[in-house]
Amino acid sequence: MEAAPVERHEQLAPMWVVHMQNLLKMKCLQNHQELRKAGLIVECQATFLSIFVSHQWLGKGHPDKTGAQFKILQEALANIIDGFTKIELDLPMQFTGETTVLSSANREQLRNAYVWFDWFSIPQIEVKSGGNDSEEMSSHVFLSVQSIPFYVDSCKLFLALVPTLPHNDFEDVSCNYCTWLDRGWCRPEIWCNLLSHNREAPMILVRDADQAEFAMPIHWVHSSAQEGNFAVESDREKVAQVMRTAFRSKLASLKGNREQVDLFRYLAAVQYRLLQLPRPSLSLESFVDHFGFEKPELTASQGMVPLACAVLSEDLEMVERLVTQYSAQLDVRLPGIAEVGLTRGRTPLHLAAMTGGPMVRQLLQLRADPNGCNTVGMSALGYSRSCEAVEVFLEQQADVNYTAPPGGLTPLAVASLFCAPTPVVQLLIRRRADVNHRGYGGAAAPLTCLAVPADGNPCLAEQVRCLVAGRADVNLCGEPTGALRVFELACRATSCIRTQSSLERIFAEISTTPLGFACLLGREPLVQLLLEQRADPEIRNNRGHAALELAKRDTVQLLLQNFQLAPKGVSV
Repeated sequence: MEAAPVERHEQLAPMWVVHMQNLLKMKCLQNHQELRKAGLIVECQATFLSIFVSHQWLGKGHPDKTGAQFKILQEALANIIDGFTKIELDLPMQFTGETTVLSSANREQLRNAYVWFDWFSIPQIEVKSGGNDSEEMSSHVFLSVQSIPFYVDSCKLFLALVPTLPHNDFEDVSCNYCTWLDRGWCRPEIWCNLLSHNREAPMILVRDADQAEFAMPIHWVHSSAQEGNFAVESDREKVAQVMRTAFRSKLASLKGNREQVDLFRYLAAVQYRLLQLPRPSLSLESFVDHFGFEKPELTASQGMVPLACAVLSEDLEMVERLVTQYSAQLDVRLPGIAEVGLTRGRTPLHLAAMTGGPMVRQLLQLRADPNGCNTVGMSALGYSRSCEAVEVFLEQQADVNYTAPPGGLTPLAVASLFCAPTPVVQLLIRRRADVNHRGYGGAAAPLTCLAVPADGNPCLAEQVRCLVAGRADVNLCGEPTGALRVFELACRATSCIRTQSSLERIFAEISTTPLGFACLLGREPLVQLLLEQRADPEIRNNRGHAALELAKRDTVQLLLQNFQLAPKGVSV
């Protein structure tokens, strides 16, 4: 593959940043004009290690009147730099062998990094500043906002500041990770980060001063940026233009890069759906050129193979041609792509489940195994993103409760783990998915699996109610067997002799209830929901730990203590 010319986002205004040490010393959140007057804001240079901070404003005229959000940012950054907070990949990625972490060397570099934050990096119109009339200021602000994709692309780290905090202007309204994900201008920031040329690590998600992790792409990777919630409808087309530029630029930079060929082919396949553009009809020759294959690679069995590219781009005719004329393997195991949340070992049918019913039907008619599993034993049915895909699987004799070694979850548990839409969860239950099946290794039922992506799941409450209405046992303990039991014991044994990954810490406690699991992960909203559904906080796991002992965060401990002190029948 030959590299193509790279189109970059435009910089229409200077990129102003604050040195990390100055940010950590601020007594309060200051605006751009105040920091310029104090000489604490500088124009970003190419040699700087810069961090882009994305956040949701807590008020209409001011992002953070009380300073609560900014204080969390300061404390979180200090905790990350000092190593108090460890930053790791999400659990599904770790379970399939991915091990990306923010190293001590990375943390040390952050001490002298520079931070872009909209309130102090963009001049504020409402703040009077001598020498600038309102028209000139408005123009500068407009150009700065238009330059945000460039600013994201210029930063080496993207941090999403998403603590749960009350809105400053509206009573009974909270801002959190889910509301941030829904913001119209948030989504292009996320995608511009993925499509950046300078990104060195996945997006870091800060939920609280002591709670930060690499974000799970499943919360946003299936969503088109222009489908977000916009206050100004005309912004939707502006975002569409930004996204088209970002995709063209990233694909041009990746084309010819053999080290990132899998990511290139994934993005080249999904771009039309995400950009809401019609998919071009490709001949075999243009298909080969579009994805950077050589003709002998049409029968490849490693990497993001042609069949996977045809599935992701929803090209039914190409799928049939590759299978019937070139004997493409239907059960080929695909690589993981951490940037987009693609865990390693899936088959083309797993990818088809994410695209919809027509592609699932096509592969099953070509004799794909409806119960074919990935490397950890999870069948494709659970990865379905639509009811149509579920119906096609079941019509073709997929087992709604299928699991396989070494630790396969049921389709319903997988749907819970990967944030499937609620109608998919409801349909699986109606079609007799076992709501209390713990999977092949006996470790995790669907209600337990909900805890992993809980903070980014906008449908969490209705899915909990849906499972409980289907007779899910809120007090069901994990009972690991076989390889998972061995792994549990190994994790318990090593917990006293070395620092463990989050996956190891969780497997050491895997025999707990859904409530215990939610407490262990610090998923406060799920803890509340489970307590409302009469979950028992006194049940102990194989290590003798109950929910309160598993809760590491003060807010979760307080919630449990208040529940235990409250009179029976009184909600906390």
